[in-house]
Amino acid sequence: MKYYNKLSVIRHSFTLLFFFSSVNIMAQDQSMVGQLTEKEQSIDVYFGMDYSFSTVGVAYKRGFTFLNRPLTIGTDLAFPLITPDLKDYRIKIIKSQLSVYRTKYFDFAVTYSPTLAGTGTKAQRILAFGNEFGLLSGYWGPKWGFGLEVTADMKNATRIEHTSYYREVVYEDIKDGWYKNTGGNIRYNVVVSRRFKRLDGSVRIGNSNTLKFKKYMFIPLYYFVIGSTYRF
Repeated sequence: MKYYNKLSVIRHSFTLLFFFSSVNIMAQDQSMVGQLTEKEQSIDVYFGMDYSFSTVGVAYKRGFTFLNRPLTIGTDLAFPLITPDLKDYRIKIIKSQLSVYRTKYFDFAVTYSPTLAGTGTKAQRILAFGNEFGLLSGYWGPKWGFGLEVTADMKNATRIEHTSYYREVVYEDIKDGWYKNTGGNIRYNVVVSRRFKRLDGSVRIGNSNTLKFKKYMFIPLYYFVIGSTYRF
């Protein structure tokens, strides 16, 4: 796999900025608020405002036990809600959450997900591979749950292919190729959940910055996502 140097990445910063303001809208999802018991399964649906865009997603997850600790593993798929397009998506291929310290109602967990995101426009087609790491700690009672969460989402390899339209209008000799470590986000949010027998509802409200703790241009830093989980 050939990577272009950092100078090339800077030259195409406009393209990358567009990518991260459109694909990363789906970086935060509303699943996995609390752990599932062993063999318990669930379906999650969530939507909300994220990076000034409306997003909708669905996830499946299942509970396991690993080293006598609760482990939840699943997969997650999200699309823009407004003018949905199969070219614009975010997939958390294997979404995992492992409890590190747990009492009856308190849980401290680590999360990890390899991610795949893509977007397509009249100017280019972009595909990115990355990793998301997180910490989730909180009180999860019989009915109500309250937690704090921090996640870091990194894009480790990005493939950019430019269309003939881009070459005609912007830059004829632009090169397609792979770019490494093209950016990422760090996010901190509050989680509130409510359990109704087999149906759970949850809300996330949070703040987002780049991994260098800088603000995004023209993009609000706050997001609001609502989710519903059916356990079976």
